[in-house]
Amino acid sequence: MISKLADCIKTALLISLVSAPVALTGCSLPHAGPSYGDIKDQKKQQTPVSLVMVDENVTDLLNSGNEKSTFFDVFGDTKPEAYKISRGDTLDIYIWESAPALLFGTNSVNSENLAVTSQKLPTQIIESDGKISVPFVGMISVVGKTVREVEKEIIRNLDGKANNPQVMINVLTKPTDNVTILGDVKGGSQVSLSPKGERILDAIASSAGVANSFNKITISLTRNGKTVDMPLETVIKDPKQNIYLNAGDVMIAMYQPWSFSVMGANGGAAREINFESTGINLVQALSRAGGLNDNMADPAGVFVFRFEDKDTYKKLSDEFNSIENASAQNNSGSSTKSWVYPMEQMDKYNKLQSIPVVYQIDFSQPGAFFSSQNFSVKNGDVIYVATASSYELSKFLRIVGLIVNPFISWGNSINKMTD
Repeated sequence: MISKLADCIKTALLISLVSAPVALTGCSLPHAGPSYGDIKDQKKQQTPVSLVMVDENVTDLLNSGNEKSTFFDVFGDTKPEAYKISRGDTLDIYIWESAPALLFGTNSVNSENLAVTSQKLPTQIIESDGKISVPFVGMISVVGKTVREVEKEIIRNLDGKANNPQVMINVLTKPTDNVTILGDVKGGSQVSLSPKGERILDAIASSAGVANSFNKITISLTRNGKTVDMPLETVIKDPKQNIYLNAGDVMIAMYQPWSFSVMGANGGAAREINFESTGINLVQALSRAGGLNDNMADPAGVFVFRFEDKDTYKKLSDEFNSIENASAQNNSGSSTKSWVYPMEQMDKYNKLQSIPVVYQIDFSQPGAFFSSQNFSVKNGDVIYVATASSYELSKFLRIVGLIVNPFISWGNSINKMTD
């Protein structure tokens, strides 16, 4: 009787092992995120989200027209011209006269007035009219002229009034000949430009350097209404970008700890990873995240979730034209499909500056390792590695094992009792 009971239990266990997958077909196993099929099945999407298979053509399209302007390209590297006097400057004027002095001498002739004489005029501030007053010359316009030009003009006006006059002008203060430095520097201030000329790194050094790691600093330079941003690391490594500064330039050192998030079957835990302002590609990003988990990851199911700017999305939309054309293109030689909705169908995002796009990289194809090196990771990207279907099966068998093992132990105990 007991032996028959044990046989019945074993039979029931075998039936449960065979029927359990069928019974649990409608059940869902624990997931770290959407499955490969969920992402690929666009019909399940409540809102239109385009899916783009990444290849060399896509990376070329994404990178085209996105070449960032550089300091050298926009501003050049011409050394500033000789300083020109501006309103607000403070000047000291010295006049020398050979003996016998006619301007500042005396009527008597003696050993003293046979020597060269000099006279310092009262310090003058250039006011709104842009003029200074010089005795025996009158009012002279000086704004926009160099010191040497003003000196020659005074000498020319003193001709016939003074005996071989010589003039020297000293600019005490030059409030308009400064560069403003703001942001993540240890001593943000205004830096006065010297006749030798200061470059970007000179100005940063005079402000005691940046307050954070240089590879996370972006320099924003504004001149004459134009603004260009460049990573500080690039300026350091490329001397051509370390350009001369001009009066009135505004330079801001921006601390930008860019980051991406990684989830799913990667080689490490889900986390946020910082990267340098010079940028990284997808291969580098996955390497920092621990790569793909050999036991869990589906190499064809690496996805990058991104809010793409409208201009870039329009390029994608024009390239794929429509869902039908994109599908036809992919069906002609590929087992996977790219789905790029036409721009006019993205009404939901018209008021936004960016549109959600999912990029897929199939690392089961050797070429993906090359194209992904040209795929730049952007700040805020989410990289998701889908779980392989074989791992889902092993996960299911482990769950079944947790259910069946107690019955197996019970059956073995019964067998021992019958022996």
